[in-house]
Amino acid sequence: MPEIEIKHDGRTVVSREDIPSVTGGTVTTKIKYDDGTYIECVTNSQGEVTVNSNKTFNIMPDGRTIHLTN
Repeated sequence: MPEIEIKHDGRTVVSREDIPSVTGGTVTTKIKYDDGTYIECVTNSQGEVTVNSNKTFNIMPDGRTIHLTN
C-alpha cells in the first residue's frame, strides 16, 4: 500500500503507530502531535483512506496527502 503523507505545519510528532488488522486487509495509522492534535487514518485493501482527527484537515487531490489546517 502506498504511504500516506501528512502535512502538519510545524507540529512535532510525539507518537506514531501503524496497526495492521488482525484479519488483514486494513492498516490503521495513529499519530499524536505535541499540541494535542491527533489523526487516525485507516487504509483498506483497495487503498481507500478514511481519516478522523480532532483538527480540520483537507485530503489533497492525489488522495494520499492529508493536510492538517489548524
